[in-house]
Amino acid sequence: MGPTYPMMARIGGSHAQREVFEDTLLESYVRAGMYDEAKSMLEERLSRRSSPRDTYWMGRLEAQAVQGNREASRRLLAEAQAAWAPTAEQGAAELQRLAADAQR
Repeated sequence: MGPTYPMMARIGGSHAQREVFEDTLLESYVRAGMYDEAKSMLEERLSRRSSPRDTYWMGRLEAQAVQGNREASRRLLAEAQAAWAPTAEQGAAELQRLAADAQR
């Protein structure tokens, strides 16, 4: 799916539908340890529009990329949590996950 990502708009569908494919590709990159690809994709998305969810993904991605460096990981997760918190619903699952991940 990665090589076809730039042509996604040609396939059609709504922005929300294409975002589902983007999210799937992002998660695939993260799980495969392809952090550079995921980070590049997130930076491109964030350049189009700010998004607390993408900020969360970036924090999660960066925290996973620095695994083994507990302090750096906690700092990045705390930054993502701070960026997400002002616009998130109270008790949002993402905030709970960030808080739990930051405690590891």
